[in-house]
Amino acid sequence: MVMKMLDGIERVSKEQLAAALHMAHMPVVSLNGTPREQLVAERLELLHRLRDAWAALLSVCPNGRDYADMGHLCRAQQTCRLRADLLKALMDDVELEIEWVSE
Repeated sequence: MVMKMLDGIERVSKEQLAAALHMAHMPVVSLNGTPREQLVAERLELLHRLRDAWAALLSVCPNGRDYADMGHLCRAQQTCRLRADLLKALMDDVELEIEWVSE
């Protein structure tokens, strides 16, 4: 089941993923809305937590000594790279929102 889901994800290019993420609507700072400082602070906290997730992901990347079959190792490494790419795209998107809100 998981491999079937990953197959669909692997067909999406990094460019397509980035474009989809950046199409999200950006918040608009207004007198009636959340203060700019709070919007930035919330996104900075999110970015910090995503970076923690990135570090955690890197700590569990597949190691050859844990896989008897090279094919399984290669698939596990591809999955790890996919996860890292997704986290990187999310971090880039949050950074873009921070810049947008800060202006």
